[in-house]
This record gives sequence, structure tokens and C-alpha cells, in this order.
Amino acid sequence: MDAGDRLFQQLLADHGAAISRVAGAFSGMSLVQAQVFTLLFVAVWFHPTIVALFCNRKHLGKILLANVPAGLSWVAVGLAGDGGNAEQKRGGNSGESVYLKKTFTGAAPSSS
Repeated sequence: MDAGDRLFQQLLADHGAAISRVAGAFSGMSLVQAQVFTLLFVAVWFHPTIVALFCNRKHLGKILLANVPAGLSWVAVGLAGDGGNAEQKRGGNSGESVYLKKTFTGAAPSSS
């Protein structure tokens, strides 16, 4: 197995973990919470279409079609997330950014 195959397998594993986290978050929702979430999700996803409904009816169909890939890109970014290592990127439990520690102290954060 070459490096490309290993990278692909790691990406698949990270994606599966992200889907598991999302599914776990949704499994604890009540029906009302799920309906409110769905309504807000659709409203945010199609916000430009809703605005076009009132302001730019001539291009409403084009704007609606443009919302689909734009929304999917946000979903993809959300699923990609942090790859499950937010703790490392924050620099442990301190909440301090690794980038800031490297920038202002010249050293990577220590593991405690």
C-alpha cells in the first residue's frame, strides 16, 4: 500500500468519525428540536433565494440553483471539521491556539 492509499484510508476513517459525531448529536433531539433545526437549516441554506424572492424575482431560479452547491460546500467543510484533533490544535485544555503559541513564543505548545 503506497502513501496515497494510506492517505485515502485515513480520510475515509475521519469522514466516518465525523458522520458518527453528527449522528450522535441528532439522536438526542426531540421532534420539536429536529423540526426547528431543519427549519433554521433550510432558512440559512436558502437565505439568498428567500431574499431573491422579494428583491430579484427575475433571477430567482438561477439563485436557487446556485444555493445547492454553495450549501453543499458548507456541509462538506462542516463534516471535514478539524479531523477530530481540536484538542491538539487548541493546545490542550488551555484553549490557547497552537498558532498563537508558535507565533508569540517561538515554540510549539508543550504536552501536559
